[in-house]
This record gives sequence, C-alpha cells and structure tokens, in this order.
Amino acid sequence: MTKVNESDQPEVKSTESTKSTGAAKTKKDNTLKIVLIVLGVMVGLGVIGAIAVTILAATLFKSATKNVKINSDGEKGNITIQSDDGKSQTSIGEGAKLPDGWPSDVAVYQPSTLIHATNSEDKRYLASFKTDDTSEQVASFYKSELAQKGWKSSSQGSYDSVMTMTYKKDDQQLSITVSSRKDNGFDSTVGSISVFPETKY
Repeated sequence: MTKVNESDQPEVKSTESTKSTGAAKTKKDNTLKIVLIVLGVMVGLGVIGAIAVTILAATLFKSATKNVKINSDGEKGNITIQSDDGKSQTSIGEGAKLPDGWPSDVAVYQPSTLIHATNSEDKRYLASFKTDDTSEQVASFYKSELAQKGWKSSSQGSYDSVMTMTYKKDDQQLSITVSSRKDNGFDSTVGSISVFPETKY
C-alpha cells in the first residue's frame, strides 16, 4: 500500500473562509466611505456639526456592519446610503431628501436647504438644514409650530450663538438645535432636528 504524505495533498481553501474574507473587505470598504462622508458633513455643518455628526456617525457605522448601497447623484448634488433591508437611510448634500417615515408633525423650517437627513431601524430621525433667516426667526417658528402640533416643551437654553429646545409627545422626544454662522462672508443659520423614542428607565 502506498503511503500518501499529507503535505503532498493539494491545498483546499475553505469556502466559508473565502466568504468571510470577502464580507470583511466589503465592511472595510463601507466603513472607509462612511468615514469620508462623515468628515465632509462635519465641514458643512460648522458649529453644530459635532452634535449632528455624533448621531450621524453612530447610525452610519452601525449600518457599516451590514450590506449598504451608496449612490451619488452629481446632478442633484447628494449622496444616499441605504441598508439592503431599507430600514436605514442617509441622504447628504444640498439635494438631500427626508427619509421615508419622517414624522408628519415635525416640519423642516422654510425657506431653507436640507443638507442632511437620516433615519434608522430603531425609529430615530435626524435632519440638518441651512437658511438665510436668523436663528431667532427659526426658534420662533418652532416654538409656535410644535405647540400647534401637540409637542410639549421640556427645556430651552442658549449658549453663545447656539440655541437648543427639547420637546416630548406621547412616547417620542424631539430636540432642535439652531446656530448662527458665517457662510461665505454672509450670515446664515444652521439647524438640526432630532426625533427619537423616549428613554424609559
């Protein structure tokens, strides 16, 4: 009987290992793209960027563990990131659009340009906009508008050029942040809207 040396056997690569390597590479590529997008948003949002980007980054990096679709529309000037299951979506750029399911009782200030909008599978929504109107005009609009829609004010505050307002309605919480800034030498206002489930202890 001929003895076969195991070292002479052809190497058989594990299919599972190959799949795992491919999935890891996809996640790495997604994460790199998301890092670049987040950095771009940080530059665009200015003063309140840290607030908005913290939530944005958390949502996007969570999506990076799944398969995501990243589409760029140069004509409309926006980038869309969507999970395969459609439960999470992020739209970035001056052609950004509100995601499906955006709360109908939370309006985006007008006139304004939407520059970022996100939703996640756990019913969290975030949008950022910029307008030539003053931060006082924006804040006044939301105080009146949200009261009419049944939102109850929880807190209001301001620090330097940043104003924050929080509200509650049923099992939802809402946070509005408004900041004045210089945009190409002109005064403008950037606003951030965040809607999320009430935290229960």
